Amino acid sequence: MTFNTPNPDLELRAEGYVTQPLKLTLTDGVALRQRVTLEKPKITVDKPKITVGSLTLTSTPAGATIFSSGTVLGKTPLTLKDLPSGAVNYTLTLEGYRDLTLRGEVRPGLRSGLTATLERLPGFLPPTPPLAKPQLKLLSPANGSSVSGSSFTLRVQLSGSSEPSATLSYRLGGQSPRSVGVRLSGSEAQSLEVEFPDTLEDGQALTLVVQAQASSGSVSPEPLTLNFVYRKPNRFKGVALVLGNQDYSPYRKLDNPRNDATDMAELLTKLGFDVTLELDLGKAGMDRVIDTFGRKLAQNPGISLFYYSGHGVEVNGTNYLVPVDAAFKSRSEVRFKAVSVDYVLS
Repeated sequence: MTFNTPNPDLELRAEGYVTQPLKLTLTDGVALRQRVTLEKPKITVDKPKITVGSLTLTSTPAGATIFSSGTVLGKTPLTLKDLPSGAVNYTLTLEGYRDLTLRGEVRPGLRSGLTATLERLPGFLPPTPPLAKPQLKLLSPANGSSVSGSSFTLRVQLSGSSEPSATLSYRLGGQSPRSVGVRLSGSEAQSLEVEFPDTLEDGQALTLVVQAQASSGSVSPEPLTLNFVYRKPNRFKGVALVLGNQDYSPYRKLDNPRNDATDMAELLTKLGFDVTLELDLGKAGMDRVIDTFGRKLAQNPGISLFYYSGHGVEVNGTNYLVPVDAAFKSRSEVRFKAVSVDYVLS
């Protein structure tokens, strides 16, 4: 390109690039070469201005109705989203409490909160929450199993009740219901001795219905149903008491007694024994089942078997079975807080 002036003013233009001014200084008869880099235009995007925020309304007690300009928005606690920024006010109402107006401010892009404590009206008593209903769970025997003997031990777990005591009632077939009072201790297993009438036939299918009624009068929502088959005991077979203590307190818990005792009970049942299985018994429970077992022996003379899995201790030549609730402070306490093997075998 030839110029008639030594200092031409130029502009470099290209589609999609910023126009670049260029001023040259030329020397007569000398060729000039100059490299220029064009820049793309910078695009600036304006961010949208945030004008909304959120607000969480809470109250003590909860469940108050929230009004705004006469419109019900919901009940506390409640989070309102996408509210225009600025001052807000809401009215909270709850039966038995004075109405309260909450005032605050919604800040753009932020989560805010308003909390209120409602004032109870004189003489108003809040409703008492309903008492918990006890729930029943079958522990043993298993549904659909075979049971023999003149009686058997039903083990259930009663939980979900705030009551200190309850009554367990059971009905076998068309018989009249029988009730047993029990003391509740957390989710402790409860045992019921169910006696069979003399009129049952071998192989007869039976249904046992168990209900729990707390001292307040609430009843478990659904009765517990056990379906089983009755087998007449063989007069030439024996009776067995099987105990397994595993969950000790305060002593170290064991790993296998429950499984060992359950396996032994199943084996003896298959051999024709009339088996009583008990797990994790305290001192009072062990005394009770051993006494019941002694009475059963008197009614069923013949072979008898006793099996125990759990902690044991020997003091002055006497062996003792340790209940799960035993806590010994001295050797002299063992004879009172544990169960003598000699007493069991006698």
